Amino acid sequence: MRFKMDIHARSKPITLTIQKQLNRRRITRRLLTSALIIFSGAGLNLAGWLFSNVVPGAGAEGEPVNTSDLFVMNTKGEEQMFLIRGSSATWSPDSKNIAFQASASGHGLPIKPDPSAATSDSDIFVANVDDLLAGVAGPINLTNNPEAIDDDPDWSPDGRRIVFTSHPVTDDPQISNLTEIYVINVDGTGLTRLTFNAEEQRAPSWSPDGSRIVYMCRIGGGAGTAVEICTMNADGSDRRQLTNNTVFDATPTYSPDGQQIVFLRTVAPGTPGVQQTWLMNANGTGQAQLKQ
Repeated sequence: MRFKMDIHARSKPITLTIQKQLNRRRITRRLLTSALIIFSGAGLNLAGWLFSNVVPGAGAEGEPVNTSDLFVMNTKGEEQMFLIRGSSATWSPDSKNIAFQASASGHGLPIKPDPSAATSDSDIFVANVDDLLAGVAGPINLTNNPEAIDDDPDWSPDGRRIVFTSHPVTDDPQISNLTEIYVINVDGTGLTRLTFNAEEQRAPSWSPDGSRIVYMCRIGGGAGTAVEICTMNADGSDRRQLTNNTVFDATPTYSPDGQQIVFLRTVAPGTPGVQQTWLMNANGTGQAQLKQ
């Protein structure tokens, strides 16, 4: 999921849509898929972007066409620099480190055709961006769980925890109703499960004060069930369903003041990929599509 239309995608590029909808500017120009574009106001000694990109030549060498690498670039779209194989990345609050999903073995293949899809042995990793660029240190595997597919990480505002999703390797990759939300300390300790149900949950994202988490929720489970937007406290309590319709709502993220939530909604049911950016109050009221 940021190109932010699949259920595994993360949510930061939507913030760009809100802030820049009256002055939009294209910053990547390529025939390949660029996804998960996330802004950083610090780090790398300049403001810049972190994004995932389909690997050049993927498909030709036996790799799936949605195999992704992570890159950074400056705010003008220049100085694009390769970081590491992986996807669905998130900055630490100080913009020095990233968390992302990647194949634990280095050879796992995406479990579905969506851009930035998790691999069959996906774990959550953290790495220092400057170390990756300098080639002096590699990433650290936080979850290291061969029995599960871990993805969708988001770094907490206080820098202490990472929220992510996890489901068994035996789960259906298309309708993953065994997917639950977890949090873990950035040093790999304190793994805590937050949700307990048979409904697929995706793309968790922290509120600015770290008190709540917003996420995608397949209410009731099942292939024919619409995906909605839900929130809960950071400890998993007080779950609330914010949207209730028959369409696909995806990749939610809070506004910087925590008062609103931006998300994607399918506006032409039955037509894959036809989604638009919507905004609502943090309590689910005032849902409205942002004008193009």
